[in-house]
Amino acid sequence: MAINGAVALEDISPLIELQISQISLWMKGLGAVAVVWIIYSIVMFFINQKRANDIDELKKNVKRIEGKIDKLVRR
Repeated sequence: MAINGAVALEDISPLIELQISQISLWMKGLGAVAVVWIIYSIVMFFINQKRANDIDELKKNVKRIEGKIDKLVRR
């Protein structure tokens, strides 16, 4: 304890260390959330790409079937 009510560095250094450790835990938590979000985004991107390709294939099939129906109707 410091003399005359002055606060010594030794008195506040445990408080500073505690605050820094709490901040670092929050940063680690946010980092983990960010990593999970990035992985989720990448997975969803590839799933959406596959869905878009499936939709394109369906559109091609519908056009092909419409063409065949038009041929049959014209006969």
